[in-house]
Amino acid sequence: MFYVRTGDCLQRTSNWLEKLDAQMAHIVASHQCEWITTLASSERLEHVNTFVNTDARDRNVQFTRERGEIKPLIRMELKSHAN
Repeated sequence: MFYVRTGDCLQRTSNWLEKLDAQMAHIVASHQCEWITTLASSERLEHVNTFVNTDARDRNVQFTRERGEIKPLIRMELKSHAN
C-alpha cells in the first residue's frame, strides 16, 4: 500500500525501493539528537534549567502526593487543591 501511495505512475518497484533506501539513508545520516547537540554546546546549555540534584523550587509548580509519590498539579487540579 505504501508503494501504491508513494510510487510514481508505472514506476518499477525496484527503482522505487532504491529511491526509498536513498532517502532513508539521507535521513539517518543527517539525523541529530537535539539533547546531545545541546549538551555539547555551552551556548545552548545556558538556556536549559534543570532541577536535578538540587533543592531549588519553581514557585509556579505545585505538587501533590499520589500513591506515595509527588506529582505536579495540572491546571484542573489547582482549583480543587486550593479549596
